[in-house]
Amino acid sequence: MSLKKRLMVNASWLLAGQTLHKMISYLIILLISRTLGDVGLGQYSFVISFTGFVSYLSDFGINYYIMRELARDKSKKSLVSYALGFKLVLAVLDWFLIVFLAFNLNKDPVVKTSIILYGLGAVLNTIGLLFTSAIFAHEVTKYETYSLVTERTMTFLLGGAVLLITKSLFAFFVVLTVDLFLLNFLRIYFGSRYVSPKPQFDLGKWREILSKSHVFWFIYLFSFIYFNTDIIMLGLMKPDEVVGWYKAGYFFIQAAMLVPWVVVNTTMPSISRLWVEDKSTLRVLFKRAFQLLLAVGVAGALGIYVSAPFLIRVFFGKDFYNSIAVLRILAWVVPAMFLNSLYGSLLNGIGKEKTYTKIIGGTALLNVVLNYLLIGWMSYTGAALATVVTNWTAMVILSIDAVKSIC
Repeated sequence: MSLKKRLMVNASWLLAGQTLHKMISYLIILLISRTLGDVGLGQYSFVISFTGFVSYLSDFGINYYIMRELARDKSKKSLVSYALGFKLVLAVLDWFLIVFLAFNLNKDPVVKTSIILYGLGAVLNTIGLLFTSAIFAHEVTKYETYSLVTERTMTFLLGGAVLLITKSLFAFFVVLTVDLFLLNFLRIYFGSRYVSPKPQFDLGKWREILSKSHVFWFIYLFSFIYFNTDIIMLGLMKPDEVVGWYKAGYFFIQAAMLVPWVVVNTTMPSISRLWVEDKSTLRVLFKRAFQLLLAVGVAGALGIYVSAPFLIRVFFGKDFYNSIAVLRILAWVVPAMFLNSLYGSLLNGIGKEKTYTKIIGGTALLNVVLNYLLIGWMSYTGAALATVVTNWTAMVILSIDAVKSIC
């Protein structure tokens, strides 16, 4: 199969799967907001962001590193066994950290217990994604689509029923955790068709993997701070309903990120390979991806800004009127987010992950500072403004390095 055809097939699978995934996620968020209100949505959003942040600590960039190495050389399958053993140990330690932090948060008891429970699924997710990385390295994406759609469907049907009957956020997180276990069982099952790792516990090999993957961990960590500082800091500094208002606006931006997610995950293995084999084809691939993401990003920003009142009213209702201002500010972050995804994929794929890490680390720090200052001054609109400024700053810096690297 030609490169063009393979990319189109993979993009089609990811686009179909992620579209279904996002649509079902919309329904889930809508159900939570209509059932539990702005406070419930705020608590839900904080639990997801907080556990996601802490669970990333057990990744250490291993998943991305494995995908890159297998994409370059399929014979390196033994790396997956050592990575699996390492991640199992890290996952156990990470869950204990989640429990410790949850007990020390100044939050409602239902939030604490939900964090502890959902944390189990979150750390397992980092292991399941190791198998997804192996599948993506073989330039196959359909199995991730199967897994994600199955998990979202189960969450909506079973979780929705539980939520409507019990009106309990904790009961809903019980379902979410079970579904995360199902999702990652499927990832492991499908991934085993390409790699069949047995956990290897070798400190020497772990140090070797960590010496090459830790840069990607910093990228993941800084990226998570980059994208989630607003929710976490709002949750720590403001009441739960404020987090709910912000989440309602930000959720549409997350949905828009479907486009660069598909483009990046279908082109990343090829970028890594073409950097070694055919740089001229890589330049063409990058140019086409840039043009697509820029055009869709600008159109998306305009569309979101204009339709913000309609989107909030239809999906979340009158209790979320404050979310309109959030969404209209965040609309202008879409082009920058789209292009930043491409620049990051390029720099990581050609071996300039250290450069990318420094840029993302610096802008993540900027994001934390801006959120602290602007949330205290402007509340949820301040968080939105901080996100826009941070992403456009990163885009300017990343574009200079990306263009310089490929030309």
